[in-house]
Amino acid sequence: MMKRRLYFLLAIVLLWGCGRQDPGRDQDGIVAVKLTPLEREDVVIPYHAVGIIASEKTVKLGFKIGGILRELNVQGGERVLRGQVLGRLDLSEIDAHYRKAMEALEKSSRDFSRAERLYSEGIITTELYENARTALEVARADSSLAAFNRKHAEIRAPSDGVIMKCLFEEGELVAPGMPVMVFGSTEENWVIRVGISDRDMIRTSIGDTALIMVDAYPSAEYRARVTRINEVPEPETGLFELEAQFSETPPRLSTGMIGRIIIFPSSPVSHLVIPIAALVEAEGSEGFIYTLSSDSRAVKNHVEIIAILDGRVAISTSLPEQSGIVSSGAPYLQEGSRIQVISQ
Repeated sequence: MMKRRLYFLLAIVLLWGCGRQDPGRDQDGIVAVKLTPLEREDVVIPYHAVGIIASEKTVKLGFKIGGILRELNVQGGERVLRGQVLGRLDLSEIDAHYRKAMEALEKSSRDFSRAERLYSEGIITTELYENARTALEVARADSSLAAFNRKHAEIRAPSDGVIMKCLFEEGELVAPGMPVMVFGSTEENWVIRVGISDRDMIRTSIGDTALIMVDAYPSAEYRARVTRINEVPEPETGLFELEAQFSETPPRLSTGMIGRIIIFPSSPVSHLVIPIAALVEAEGSEGFIYTLSSDSRAVKNHVEIIAILDGRVAISTSLPEQSGIVSSGAPYLQEGSRIQVISQ
């Protein structure tokens, strides 16, 4: 008895399904549709990029003079405090020059005092007196230079920050002015640096708004503004470097973090725009729309999807502007379907 009842219910379901019509199609197979003209609009189309997060102030630190690197107190990725000693040169030779300069200054000071006394007594000439004074001034300059070099035989952190990279090891000979490490300040603003194409570069301006998503904070978005755009592409990639500054920052950032950015150019671009309901069989950057033939049948047309907007789609197509496209009823169509226009 139970089996008979199940068979009976199944038969009812099958008969109901066979007799059901598509919502947009009548019993004669004619699909009721609405048409809308294909129009061009000036729209702002955002674009995406991936880049590296860094401190806005990134500097290379080194020594004014050359010498052997005796101490390297940090490693790449280490956070440091303002004034912290990061590295020192071997002071043996530097201290020798300093002592020599100080002794020369002491001797020149004594010689000038004696020359000044003798000159006041008329015993030596003006020339000898001037020579003694010049020698004293030279010795003072040499001692100041020696003291300055001695003071700058060490590297101190200019602010709170992070060591991005160490370029030398202890015991290596460092030339004057050679960068020893790369330092990023955490007291400055944070930025993201990305590479963009020439197409995106020409429609982006300084001050354009953006949203940054940091992989370390996957559920948050942070507002930003474009602060720099290189006008010359990078030779390795052919991309133009863009820098956007965080308007609001996460609780903690570190140089080298990966971030994704959505940039909203302020300059609109003219594109053909259609209702999203008119687009069918969309996959990736391609899709189809339907137009009406002279004998009231559906014609399937290929389009390239430029961007998806709020309820609309910017496209590229070979169809002429103002062509009537199916904006309602498109999902029930196929090539050659009979059409009845109920609204245009």
